[in-house]
Amino acid sequence: MIKRLLIYIGLLAAIIYLSGKALEYAAFAVDPNEPKVRQIMEMRDQNYDVMIMGNSIAMQGINPQVLDSLLGSNSYNFAVGGASMVECEMFLRHYLIHNSKPRLIIIGMFVNDEAQSDRLRPTVYLSLEPEIKKAYAQYLKQHKVKRELSLELYNRITLFRYRNTLEHVIKYMVDRGERDFQIHKGFVYVTQVGVIPDSLRQHRAGLNRHALVSYHEYCAAQGIPVLYIELPNSDVYNACTLGREPVLEEINEIIDRPVISFNNYDPRLYPPELWLGFNHFNLQGANKFTAILAAQLGDEIRRLLSQGKIN
Repeated sequence: MIKRLLIYIGLLAAIIYLSGKALEYAAFAVDPNEPKVRQIMEMRDQNYDVMIMGNSIAMQGINPQVLDSLLGSNSYNFAVGGASMVECEMFLRHYLIHNSKPRLIIIGMFVNDEAQSDRLRPTVYLSLEPEIKKAYAQYLKQHKVKRELSLELYNRITLFRYRNTLEHVIKYMVDRGERDFQIHKGFVYVTQVGVIPDSLRQHRAGLNRHALVSYHEYCAAQGIPVLYIELPNSDVYNACTLGREPVLEEINEIIDRPVISFNNYDPRLYPPELWLGFNHFNLQGANKFTAILAAQLGDEIRRLLSQGKIN
């Protein structure tokens, strides 16, 4: 009886392990964020001038290769899909343990969503150095955010951690063109042209104030200047977002200088063939926006790279 029970337990453990590995492999094949996170967390002895941070809009909107060719910099796109401001800070803390300090950060601010989380992607949390996990726990305690047991315990089981992978697989099978990604210097891109819908459901803009304060104060303490920018959105997406201006005003009260907004949608400047969706560029669109970014902020970026501070 005991022998049979042990066999069943062994078989169950093998099934859980192999199923988890299969889902992990699928996640790395169809979700660009998983290989991207691993690249970032495993970086050692790197020396980038410019760190590009933010969520998927920055990840797919700023091409380091174009930026470097125009400004002579050495940049890398650290933005990750769905990354919160808290996650950006933990990425930076982890990176600085193993790599040289960047001379400038360009971060894409995304205010067109009221839900601004304090949570970390499980792959990120499990890869953090112990001292960074302690800093994150202190952040949660300071701001009275309940610790998530699944993040710290259950997600150590690969099958549980990648339980949502099938959703990504189905989306990949339904529309492979929009998800057939390539990654270069952290820049995730696809070449396909997407369809911008005629209308979207209204939603409110939002800000995680204490997360932004924490991020900004940490960068200041490290002596790293930050340029906060807002990337373009389609006019449809801007029209359905309520309360953007008060949120931008609140951000500007916290940071050293106003957010530099490129969110002045102009169909002549960003025609439909440059978009993958209502707020993500395809490769052609990202290249054009990066060139515009370099042209408008090139002198400022060069100054900051040479001086290492914001006046």
